[in-house]
Amino acid sequence: MRLATLSLIFLLFIMAKTCVCGHRTKGSRAAMANHQNKCKVLLARHEAAAAQSIAAQAAEAAPAPDPVPEEAPSAEDIRAPSPPPRIPSPPPLRRSGRPGRRINDPEPPPEPENTVRPRWFKTSPNSYGLYKVFPHPPTRDPDQSISLDDLCASSDLLVSQKNQPDATPTVPTAPWFPFLNATVARLMAWFHLGTNLKSLAELDALVEDVLLQDDFDVAHLRNFRAARENKRLDDTLASSIDESASAPDGWKTASVKIKLPAPKHCVAEKEAPEFEVPGLMYRPLLEVMIEAFQSPMFEEYHTTPFEYRWDPAYDPGDPDVQLDPADVTVDEHGLPELPAGHQVVYGEIYTSPRMLKAHNGLPKAATTPHLETIIAAYMFWSDATHLANFGNASLWPLYTFFGNLSKYTRAKPSANAGFHQAYFPSLPDSLKDFYRQKFGVAVSADVWAHLKRELMHGIWDLLLSPEFIHAYVHGIVIKCYDGIERLVFPRFFTYGADYPEKVLLATIKYFGGCPCPRCFVDKDQISQMGTKVDMRRRQNIREDTPWYRKTIETARRWIFERGYLVAGAAINRMLKPTSLVPTRNAFSKLAEYGFNFFSMFVPDFLHEVELGGWKSLFLHLIRVLQAYNPVSVDKLNERFRNIPTFGRSTIRRFHANVSDMKKPAARDFEDILQCCIPAFEGLLPEPHNTIVLTLLYTFATWHAYGKLRLHTTGTVSVWRIVTTELGAQARNFLKTTCEDYTTYELPQEQNRRARRQARKNSKSAANTTTAPISKARKTWNINTYKWHSFPDYPDTVVDVGTTESYSTVLGELAHCAAKRSYAKTNKRNFEQQIAAHERRKRLLRRIKQRMNPRVSSKPSNTPSLAPQPKEQRSKTAGNLAPAHDTLPRTPPRQRYHISESKRTWLHALDLPDDFPDDQALQTFIPDLKSHLLSRLLGLAYSGDETQYSDQDLANVNILRERLYTHKILRVNYTSYDLRRDQDTINTRSHPDIMVLAHEDDDDSTAHPYWYARVVGIFHAEVRHVGPKSKNTVKLHRMDFLWVRWFGRDTNHRASWLAKRLHRVGFLSASDPDLSAFGFLDPAEVVRATHLIPAFHYGRTTELLGPSVARHFDDENHEDYEYYYVNQFVDRDMFMRYVGNGIGHRNIAASLTEGTGEGTAADEDDEMDVDPPDSVVQQGGDLGTGDEFEGEDGEGSDNSGSESHSGSDESSEEEETSDEEGEDENGAEPTDDDFLDSAGIADF
Repeated sequence: MRLATLSLIFLLFIMAKTCVCGHRTKGSRAAMANHQNKCKVLLARHEAAAAQSIAAQAAEAAPAPDPVPEEAPSAEDIRAPSPPPRIPSPPPLRRSGRPGRRINDPEPPPEPENTVRPRWFKTSPNSYGLYKVFPHPPTRDPDQSISLDDLCASSDLLVSQKNQPDATPTVPTAPWFPFLNATVARLMAWFHLGTNLKSLAELDALVEDVLLQDDFDVAHLRNFRAARENKRLDDTLASSIDESASAPDGWKTASVKIKLPAPKHCVAEKEAPEFEVPGLMYRPLLEVMIEAFQSPMFEEYHTTPFEYRWDPAYDPGDPDVQLDPADVTVDEHGLPELPAGHQVVYGEIYTSPRMLKAHNGLPKAATTPHLETIIAAYMFWSDATHLANFGNASLWPLYTFFGNLSKYTRAKPSANAGFHQAYFPSLPDSLKDFYRQKFGVAVSADVWAHLKRELMHGIWDLLLSPEFIHAYVHGIVIKCYDGIERLVFPRFFTYGADYPEKVLLATIKYFGGCPCPRCFVDKDQISQMGTKVDMRRRQNIREDTPWYRKTIETARRWIFERGYLVAGAAINRMLKPTSLVPTRNAFSKLAEYGFNFFSMFVPDFLHEVELGGWKSLFLHLIRVLQAYNPVSVDKLNERFRNIPTFGRSTIRRFHANVSDMKKPAARDFEDILQCCIPAFEGLLPEPHNTIVLTLLYTFATWHAYGKLRLHTTGTVSVWRIVTTELGAQARNFLKTTCEDYTTYELPQEQNRRARRQARKNSKSAANTTTAPISKARKTWNINTYKWHSFPDYPDTVVDVGTTESYSTVLGELAHCAAKRSYAKTNKRNFEQQIAAHERRKRLLRRIKQRMNPRVSSKPSNTPSLAPQPKEQRSKTAGNLAPAHDTLPRTPPRQRYHISESKRTWLHALDLPDDFPDDQALQTFIPDLKSHLLSRLLGLAYSGDETQYSDQDLANVNILRERLYTHKILRVNYTSYDLRRDQDTINTRSHPDIMVLAHEDDDDSTAHPYWYARVVGIFHAEVRHVGPKSKNTVKLHRMDFLWVRWFGRDTNHRASWLAKRLHRVGFLSASDPDLSAFGFLDPAEVVRATHLIPAFHYGRTTELLGPSVARHFDDENHEDYEYYYVNQFVDRDMFMRYVGNGIGHRNIAASLTEGTGEGTAADEDDEMDVDPPDSVVQQGGDLGTGDEFEGEDGEGSDNSGSESHSGSDESSEEEETSDEEGEDENGAEPTDDDFLDSAGIADF
């Protein structure tokens, strides 16, 4: 032992005298230290060791995802991302040669004084006070290239064909490749990209897109075979058509393996039997993203998120520009705090706080100096759909959209903005046989449900490939369509699905104790929706935490290794309190990178509101009517049949029996909700009538806020108040009306239950006899997830934008393409054939774009024969609304549009003579000439006709005394969300209009609008003579409306506080002081309005006797006593009554000045709880022509060319209008002028 010790000491002594380089020192230790400080070998070893140590520490500190590949994908497939973060330099060596310790990282060196740090960027407000705030100066803004045609929402507006982007081929092939010639390529594109119906539109497309093209040659169609051309297209590589990475590749086929649990079968999960589910058709997530960013659609993608803000008090005529101080306080997104009085605007994904947060959270270390870092905002939809009316053929597609694109484009099926991502397979029946053979028992319902969840997340585990996760963490370099390389980070924002699929993806139990996929509210507490305690409970949200994942892993270990039941007592004790299920969620692979998959399951307005909460309430109201008096149900059906339609398809004709609800769609329930208040009025006794009407008004208000496409901070605040009120009214209805009436299921519900029971009995013993089924007791149940989700909508709008951006309606519309493709299959293995059709369509769109087709649409002007009236009154009424009067599409810049036809006319002097007893015609000629003279003299419209002398009226000469009649008037207007839309006024079907009111200033009960029914649409050629005339020679074409005025019922309380609609009624024609009839300039019309008869108050004959003014109802000479103004008919109409509409801000100025010229609104007050009262203080409507000075507004004489119907004789007023419509250089107003005035100016 002693000898070993001495040997060790000698060895250490020798080592102390010897360096690693072999140099030996005979001197002291100081000599050896002096040598080591100069030894290059030792210095190199220390540097290598320090670098290796620091690299190891960095690797341990950095998150290491399990499935991330060691190396980036090859450049042939996907460009490698930017290099990893640099390894920090080794710490400096001490005098001894050893690296010094680094406890804390040293502070970065101070920046030079002349260095400008990147900071937020704010644009100047436009004429509506809208401005953008970017986290940093943007490199591109697609809104700068927006045109007037992009803002048009109505199909009746005349818009030019959108210019196709430059699609110059990047490969040396013909544009029609792989086809042999352009003729075949165009024919195949017409076949695959069109509809399956042989419609007139399809025939027109065949002629325009194929037969009339310059490169069409009938010789190219010899020996044509469609099957051969399809195979030619299928066998062609996408790179042969376009060498960019966006060229669509084929679909991939895969199978999913799932582990099978069994009771009392104890085995590790890795060793458990597994079943392979075949038939998964999918495209990699990255491939779809690359295709989207390299396609022409990228021109409209927003790559830099921003916050949209609105200054309601902004005056473009006197802009008070205030520069933000250098030390302004910034919010969590790095943006300056919202100034006092300003509001945040919510609408798009790329303007949402979640997008800003994700953008600011991108890894800065991965950003190279020459690459812009952007986000690809994934938005998913998935839902199973039936492909045929008969049989069980179904498809379960997954669709992918990108939130970088505006929702106004993304929501159009014609934009082809969605991508077919995958077709999910279902569990095959052979699994039951396999399970029985393996374990000797049948598959239980709990195990089957568990395997469904396992299959779904097995699919997503395959989609979330290592390549995708690598791109999620480090980004992926994509050369975008504009030729610029960017570092793109994929991020998941929304997943739209109905509730059964939502719980499948969220891995929670279907309607368990905590049914919500976003929070932990108990099912028994859902009825308290809207209360303060309910709002506090919602703050306890679900999160993908380590505790959650550990709990799931423990449950799975017990199921496989201990043989516990999937839904047994032991597993339920662990998972049931939070409604979890023992399925490993595939999205948890992204949890370590800060992604909480529970947050992407957004509410579903279609299924949760319209087909959920509202449908259940409407159904129970019918049960209440049935319990009170079955005759009330018949009255309800009759009232709905008499409700007029509105718009092209806004309010459709109701079914003959609304209460039966035979196969209604969501749009049918939406129409019912918007029109149901007058239909239910008076069907129940008090106080239940008041309770029901109040509940319906509150629900309709909540629904209207939920359908808005543009929200502000003010509207969201009011929406939250309405949500609280809705919950209170629902609970009041439950404890009063529902308690007083014992309700049973309706006959149709009883029949459905009997059919279900019969199907159940048929699957059981054959000797089972079907007993008669009696009516079951039914109540209104609000303890459902759909009712619970209502308060989540305002918060979701603030987080990711408005509801229509992620509604499942987009997925339902996308199903149409899959169903059309199914019709072209042979019905065997149709999933693969549908995938092939989808690929063909993508390739053909690219080929068609390369060939630059020119699509033109020509409206049909074919007149229809008018019916021949029999009586003289009917003949005159028929001339008031000629059936053959047709209009082409209207240019969006025009204020209104009337036909140029002179085919039908009435003699002005003959009308009073032919009907001397008609009260509507007693003062027809004097009123008409007074109206025309006021416009000829340039007097502003004040609501009352100016009184003139007989000589003044005689100086107004109507050429040949002819009043040319028209059937249709189209009125263009600017909506609350700054879109250009249109209403069609038809004297037979849609005759009701609204104009700005001209009430006395001291009238405390003033209402912002007047209402009228259009009796006739005319134009006349007028010459003004006499001393007051500006020109006694020229003729003036003048358009005017003959209207019958409504008066507002001032004794009826109407507003949000009263929870009632505004009520109007016809003025009595027997009282000359009321001026029941009058004339109106079409430029004064704000919009068409939807007036619903107040059925409860019945009809009357005292207001007007038999008259030609009632030509739309000639057989019944009666009028309804009252009408209700339906403010819920559409989004824009709703915002005209509640205020805070950005596009309506100029109504206050118009009301104050009494002119049509638009000026800035007065300072807008924030909307209070009573919406109708605030509309007088809020701004209002551009629909009065205020945005078109010199064309429709006060800048032009209204007697001139505002009709846009044209005539051979020019007028002095037409010249004036044209002159005032020009700028100082004499240039015509352009689309940019309109965009600036409409609030969509180039920022």
